[in-house]
Amino acid sequence: MLLVTVSWSLLRDPRQSLLMTVIGGLLLDWLSGGPFGAITVSMVVASAMVGWTRGAVARESLWLPLVAGAAATLVYYGVQWGLLRASGQPISWQSAYLNIAPRAALLNGIMMYPTYAMMLRMHKRTIYGRAI
Repeated sequence: MLLVTVSWSLLRDPRQSLLMTVIGGLLLDWLSGGPFGAITVSMVVASAMVGWTRGAVARESLWLPLVAGAAATLVYYGVQWGLLRASGQPISWQSAYLNIAPRAALLNGIMMYPTYAMMLRMHKRTIYGRAI
């Protein structure tokens, strides 16, 4: 869901991507065993970061999906772990940032290419994307 919302943030205006991010985050929160809202807040922050920077980078850049996916993953995990820690959950920051976050960022960066391609096709097929 994070990669879908990040892709949408790169392709659409902030209001549309925010709506998709909130809906997806709430669905994941509903299925999660963690504090309700932690996933939604983490996804909103990560997607907003990508949305704010999308104007500064050319959309045709080959590196854009990779960098956006990896950076959003690091922000997502940082915010989520901070919220979990604030809610009283024990989090090993050293283990999390040295083991989990880099691997997740690399994997999500790679998986961003097929996700972005799928969302680009959807973007072009919708009424709002026809001008492209």
